[in-house]
Amino acid sequence: MENSVQHIENIGDNRQISIWLDSYDDIFSDFDPRPYAERILSDDFIGELKKVSREEEFEIGELRLLLPEKIRKQESEPTIVKRIYIYFRQGNYYITRRLKITRGRAIILTLVGMTMILLASYISALQTDKFYMRVLFVLFEPAGWFFVWTGMDDLFFAGRKRKGEVDFFSKMVNTKIVFASFKS
Repeated sequence: MENSVQHIENIGDNRQISIWLDSYDDIFSDFDPRPYAERILSDDFIGELKKVSREEEFEIGELRLLLPEKIRKQESEPTIVKRIYIYFRQGNYYITRRLKITRGRAIILTLVGMTMILLASYISALQTDKFYMRVLFVLFEPAGWFFVWTGMDDLFFAGRKRKGEVDFFSKMVNTKIVFASFKS
């Protein structure tokens, strides 16, 4: 995959990306000996796709994987395309699920923190000299603020931290993948 070249061209509102491959193995991990239907995609291949998809804000209409004409095995290509789609669907599902879980946890943290702050305020308003009430106040007030700020940070900024991954998988899950030949 080291000598792969990317080419981007417009096709309407979408873009067509072409990547040159030396063999089908450039798509898959070198350490995975399983058949194409089960193999893990190569980090280099995914990295190239991420790099190209980040270059501009556009939808990728078609991903063309270019192979030398003499090594193409068209009977293997539907299996490979299916494997690539499975990877993108699983990645899209995983990243959206993680965001939902993070947001849910953030809401819970924020609510727990607010409850602790309310309890600390109530204890403060009691103006009691009882030792255990002072200890509860000392525990609830900073813990409440910690939970509120941590929850709010996750709620408002977790999506931004993962925006690149979300954009990548949402683009690729809808991309048409085709193989094409070139003369070497």
